[in-house]
Amino acid sequence: LIMVGRDRQRLDQAERAVRAFSGCGMDALHTIEADLSRLEEVRVAANRIRALTPEVHGLINNAGALFNDRDLTTEGTERTLAVNLRAPYLLTEKLLPALEQGHGRVVNVASGGLYLQGLHLEDMEFENERFDGAKAYARAKRALVSQTEHWAEQHPHIRFNSMHPGWADTPGVAASLPA
Repeated sequence: LIMVGRDRQRLDQAERAVRAFSGCGMDALHTIEADLSRLEEVRVAANRIRALTPEVHGLINNAGALFNDRDLTTEGTERTLAVNLRAPYLLTEKLLPALEQGHGRVVNVASGGLYLQGLHLEDMEFENERFDGAKAYARAKRALVSQTEHWAEQHPHIRFNSMHPGWADTPGVAASLPA
C-alpha cells in the first residue's frame, strides 16, 4: 500500500492507523508526501511509486478540494482544476505502464455535484466567467468522469471506474455548500 498526501503529520497518523488494524510490516506500507495541486510534485510522486513497485494493481484517485475563491497554484493553474482533474490525470498517465503490467484498476472518486454541470472545456479555469467554487469543482469532476471513460476505451487491460462516495460531512462541504 502506498498512500500519497500533502500533510506529513496526517500521513504519519494514517500510516499508524493502517498498521494498527492491519498488522502489516514496514515493507508493506509506504507514504509519499506530495501536494497534488502542484504537477511537479505529482510527477515526483509517480516516479517514487514506480521506484517502489514495477506493478500497480490499484490506483484510487481520491484527492478532492472545493475552494470558494479562485486562486492559482504556484504553477499558474486554477487550483480546483489542478487538484480535481490535472493531478489524477497526470498521476494515472505516469502510472499506466505499471497499471498495465499489474492488470490494474483505477478508481476515480467523483462527486454527485457533477450532475449539476456539463463540460465547459472552453473555460475550465474560470478566466472568462465569475468564479464559483461549487461549479468549478463539479466541472472538474465531470471532466474526470469523461476522462475515465476515455481511458477505459484506450486501455482495455486496465479496469477504469468512477464513483461517488456519498455525501460526507467535511469542512469543505460545510463551507461551500452550507444549505
